[in-house]
Amino acid sequence: MGFAVAFIVILTFIYCVRCHGLLSFTTLGCVGMAIYSIPGIIGLEMPIYVSVVAKQRFLVDAPDASDWVLLTAWLAFMAGAMMTARIDTKRQFYPPVAVNERRLSHVMWACAFLSLATFAYSAYNLGPLYFLADRAEQVNDAITLTAKWFVAIGLVSSLLISSRKMTAFFIAMLALRFLSGDRTMVAIVTAAAVLTLGHKNGGARTLFQGLGAPALAAAAVIVVFGKPIYISIKNYFGIGILESGTSIQDTLLTFEPLIIYSHLSHVMDTGLDIGFLQFLVSVLGNLLLVPSAFGVSTNLYNELVQSSFTFNVTYGVAGSFLAHGWAVGGAVGVILFYFGYVMALVWCDRQFVKQSGLRKAMIACAGGVLAFYAHRNGMDNLGSFMRQIAIAGLIVSFVSALFVAFYAEAK
Repeated sequence: MGFAVAFIVILTFIYCVRCHGLLSFTTLGCVGMAIYSIPGIIGLEMPIYVSVVAKQRFLVDAPDASDWVLLTAWLAFMAGAMMTARIDTKRQFYPPVAVNERRLSHVMWACAFLSLATFAYSAYNLGPLYFLADRAEQVNDAITLTAKWFVAIGLVSSLLISSRKMTAFFIAMLALRFLSGDRTMVAIVTAAAVLTLGHKNGGARTLFQGLGAPALAAAAVIVVFGKPIYISIKNYFGIGILESGTSIQDTLLTFEPLIIYSHLSHVMDTGLDIGFLQFLVSVLGNLLLVPSAFGVSTNLYNELVQSSFTFNVTYGVAGSFLAHGWAVGGAVGVILFYFGYVMALVWCDRQFVKQSGLRKAMIACAGGVLAFYAHRNGMDNLGSFMRQIAIAGLIVSFVSALFVAFYAEAK
């Protein structure tokens, strides 16, 4: 079965490159999905309840039923990619990037201001080296959740208008996010930056010029082995690369997809079932500014998985787009989830080309989330990230408008 999954993965990737372009959110989503399909291809997974609660890491054989569900997901993805591809495959994949430099300049400076303001907020609460504290000790409220998107939007904006100094500033701010324990944002921003630079410069080859290749390699290492790296930095302030006493085998077992893939077998074994109305409320609840104020949970899948354990787990469970689809509607749910996933990726591709200002940077961030973060989340929590991007965009728009108004008055 692993061979069949690998075969369809390769076919889908080739088709996406051929008909959607190598540097498209659709193709990046295919790559992200392929990474999280590795456990199914090799037929191994890491039991979620052991890795989260007992803090033990070992591999077991993945059930054949999980591989069939994964194959179904890939067939749905490929069908969606085929239905959304344009007939004219000779079209220009990388048309001239529409950029409103004046507006994006205001957006970039607004993001820089907001990034510094939120850094000061965290430093005031936990001290200037708050990012070296344990994740459980850090402030995790609405301000800090929104703050990371100021960095992401600002970085994409600086790349679009070729401001190297500001790009360096936002990379430094992103590094602080990583040291605080958030390696996910590195993957999301890298995806957004790769697509932005590729479209701006006319293709993938330009990404490997100058510092492009080492930057991509560093980002890949951080995403895959980020946890032992930032733990080492926290403990030794940069001395050593891996966590003290950690073997290479243990480090390889921190590969997240091994745990995420076991969500599916756990959901199937426990018979976890999410009613359609429950699912609809949890997803559409993201349209509310503060869903919890209305008693709506936008992290329902995660909560139900945690409640299925006989022990208390407060973090570390994450989520699974694949398992969530199965819990909602079985094989039909998986097909609809992944068909809708492709639709969202294609929408990001087309809107990214059309837009020129703040919305272009926001769509790049949303596409990055879909490409590399969707697979380790339920659809409801994925919507929460889109809500955060929308809120951050509104704040950036307001602050940049104030900058323009003050500048005009000063003149």
